[in-house]
Amino acid sequence: MTLSSRAAALLASASLVLTAGSALAAAGAVGHVDGAASAGPAKRTYDARTVALREKYFGADNVDARGNVRPDKVIVTWASVMTYAASIGGHVVLLDAWVARGEHSGYVPTDAGELAMLKPSHVFLGHAHFDHAADAAQIVSDSGATLVGTPEHCDQVRAQALRDFADSTVSC
Repeated sequence: MTLSSRAAALLASASLVLTAGSALAAAGAVGHVDGAASAGPAKRTYDARTVALREKYFGADNVDARGNVRPDKVIVTWASVMTYAASIGGHVVLLDAWVARGEHSGYVPTDAGELAMLKPSHVFLGHAHFDHAADAAQIVSDSGATLVGTPEHCDQVRAQALRDFADSTVSC
């Protein structure tokens, strides 16, 4: 990847983070006062695997013993290709949803099941090419996350979730 393509990828990622933050704020999930996040989402207790994965992705200093991520930070961690795990105001979200496999496996430190175990509240799809969206159906089916994308993205992921996972509950 050249420097200019890395810069373009970073800008695209930053744009997705800003879009995700705006969408969460519009939904009332994240409040802002003079640019500072509010108290964040309601505190939950997650299972030990989710706590450990959130510590892995967001840093142990940023995750409490119950698995809640600090609401006063935005933390973005690369997961695969253009897939990022992010915590925005304490809300865990995924930006795109594909983990490299096959001839590309080995350099990516995760899989779709692990991303689902992060228990994201939302999965944001930038577009529906396989290298951005191919694992969306599994992740939203396994985690219960809400998919955010175009109506076509929602139709595609719902059809895949029903076909591959017998899940008719995908929320968009």
